[in-house]
Amino acid sequence: MAIHGLTLLTPPVIVLRNDNSEPLENIVAISAGWDHCMALDIGGYVWSWGNNGACFDSGGGRLGDNTTTDRSKAVKVVGMGGTGYLSGIVEISAGEGHSMALDSSGYVYCWGDNQYGQLGNNSYASSLTPVKVVGPDGEGYLGNIVAISAGFWHSLAIDGEGTIWVWGKGANGRLGIGTTAKANIPQRVPVVHSINQGTSYFRIQAAIDEATSGEVIEAEDGTYSEHIDFVGRAITVRSAEPTSWDVIVNTIIDATNYPSDDVVTFENFEDAGSVLSGFTITGGAQGIYCSYSSPTIISCLISGNSGGYAGMYCYNYACPSVMNCVFSENTGGTAGGMYNRWYSCPTVTNCTFTGNSSPAMCNNRSDPAITNCIFWDNGSGSQISNVSGAEPTVAYCCIQGGYPGGDHIISDDPLLTAHYHLSADSPCIDEGTNTPPGGLPQIDIDSEPRVLGPYVDMGADEYGGCLPVCHPDYDEWVLMGRPDCWCTPYQCDGDADVATSGWPFYYRVYNGDLSLIVDNWQKKIEDPTLNPCADVDHKDSGFPFYYRVYNGDLAIITTNWQKTDAELPGDCAECQRGQQASVSISFDEMAKWLDEVWLDPEVRKLIEADRWERFVLSVLEGLQAQSVNP
Repeated sequence: MAIHGLTLLTPPVIVLRNDNSEPLENIVAISAGWDHCMALDIGGYVWSWGNNGACFDSGGGRLGDNTTTDRSKAVKVVGMGGTGYLSGIVEISAGEGHSMALDSSGYVYCWGDNQYGQLGNNSYASSLTPVKVVGPDGEGYLGNIVAISAGFWHSLAIDGEGTIWVWGKGANGRLGIGTTAKANIPQRVPVVHSINQGTSYFRIQAAIDEATSGEVIEAEDGTYSEHIDFVGRAITVRSAEPTSWDVIVNTIIDATNYPSDDVVTFENFEDAGSVLSGFTITGGAQGIYCSYSSPTIISCLISGNSGGYAGMYCYNYACPSVMNCVFSENTGGTAGGMYNRWYSCPTVTNCTFTGNSSPAMCNNRSDPAITNCIFWDNGSGSQISNVSGAEPTVAYCCIQGGYPGGDHIISDDPLLTAHYHLSADSPCIDEGTNTPPGGLPQIDIDSEPRVLGPYVDMGADEYGGCLPVCHPDYDEWVLMGRPDCWCTPYQCDGDADVATSGWPFYYRVYNGDLSLIVDNWQKKIEDPTLNPCADVDHKDSGFPFYYRVYNGDLAIITTNWQKTDAELPGDCAECQRGQQASVSISFDEMAKWLDEVWLDPEVRKLIEADRWERFVLSVLEGLQAQSVNP
């Protein structure tokens, strides 16, 4: 029988080798692609035959012999770069325009057409010889793989931990990662786990449907193209790290494919035991819909929803607890961020509403309790609208344009960063109440404890600044007003001016630092002219004067004088740095050092002679008194 000039052989035939026309023998595995075949021999070498040129939507090179020549007999697949032969292979898989192989060390090789990135080598260039599949970030190589499969224009692999990796053409959702875009490096397929039952799913709703009361359902980071309904279950549905901002923004429930539906639904009398935590909620008519329900919603980014009531719709006696959430870029006809209707009473604590259509919140015959929240830049109209007798309790909030009748309302710009966090100069820092209705969340959207200062901050973010909470000098840093210079690598080593001396020596501790010490000598924390960068030992002098800049700071400068970066630890902002130890220097050593320093003409340019004289006198008097009364 002949079709398109090709003879179809119905009885089985023996495959022959191209090099000697002998039968291909000692084969342990085979794989048939669209119009080519592969075989794996007992020695770990790969053979292929069939079409090797352009076909359908694919280019050539699928046989891996460094040519585009069709082969009616089996050829041996060459090694990377065309050198030698691919060896140590334990599994093969043939696609349409490309081929795959897995070696005994768990690495994956692909060759052939690559217009959709199906070779997984961080490129879209086709290859006539095998290339090694790169790691998920484009760094290194994908490893610990135990199984592979070549699709028509995409590739799949499973690693030893059961993780599924995909790359190539994403049309029609074939990659399973919530997008139709192509990918030329491996992407992890997100999986949902029932922590209690030890079962796994590819959809959050599937896990919910099989859950029982008290279960915890955890979703790996990734995009889940679905809309979910808690169906009355008292369960926790959370991301892998629901208090990590990076995880929140990368664990997405996206209902874009269901534009008339709500992303998350609570309408079966759910109570506080139904918990949603740590997700981005996007793409729905409403992000979250609550009716006759009072769930707990914490640490979520509710963004990019477009419907009548946009971000969240509370209807018919809905009284959810909403904490640490950001409502942004939602567009609705009645409200952008949240609409509370018909005797609903949500408790909204430490949430940020920004970039939504106006009003950010509308209350209709509903009385929510709104505390420690930010309402800013939500259209040109009012931030909070109340109709039909609504009487919300609004306290300790930052509201653009103010809010008549509210308690402790500020109307200054909250100075939010691009990611809805507070900047160092935000007026919302330490301006909330530590006792809001329903209590404070324990931590913020960054896993930082609430109430880092005397009072909690407003909004979803508790400003932690650049020095981590674990740092031993953290309390002193807060006391000093959270100066950024304390977070630089060498400040506690004496780099008060956060600069080197420049060419030719690039001393890290030098004249500029000494000048700051002199300028701030014997200043106390209440002195408005105090530059906190001069406090390099991060402590005061103690009783009776409590100077912030004194002998301890100068001793550090003296000890590290004219040292370069290579001679200093450079770990001042790291938690393991440890509490600053006291550094002491004798009267004679200090006197000698001061005399030598004053001989430097650069010092004389920076510091006036009479000021230097007073400074030296004070230093030596202090050291003399210390030696008499240690």
